[in-house]
Amino acid sequence: MRKISSDEAREKYGISAAHQVMNNGECRFRLLDNSGRGYIRTEASDRGGWQNSHSHKHTLETYIVEEEWIGIATLQEGAREKLGLKILRSGSIWTAPIGVTHNVYMAARALTHVVKHGGSASSDWVTTPESQKLDMITSKLSEIDLLRLAKENS
Repeated sequence: MRKISSDEAREKYGISAAHQVMNNGECRFRLLDNSGRGYIRTEASDRGGWQNSHSHKHTLETYIVEEEWIGIATLQEGAREKLGLKILRSGSIWTAPIGVTHNVYMAARALTHVVKHGGSASSDWVTTPESQKLDMITSKLSEIDLLRLAKENS
């Protein structure tokens, strides 16, 4: 076995590691290729919080809940705008459909694994008027409201 250095992974294979603490306190550990496909481990802070609404033109985004739970909010435009809410508990998997605006609420101490996969030649994280609208809706939803509304929608 031979170890691959971070420099070799980036230069020869196009794989980079990038780690951040987000504004909401989440820690994100990324291992991505040049197109934006790859893996993200997200660890929530000691308090729950929403991420930022977005959609994807080509890339699928699959969420795997390892610990605690997450809330998923989706907004589908069409003849009638439709807000969807669901709760994913430990062991659950959900894939964001291409073109569907979505946002994620990470409960306190939640741990997720997100796999970005599919046919993108570059990162296609997109914000639109719909994502801004979903951010306005979700920013007003408390954790208690989210759990209640998701239960009513199921």
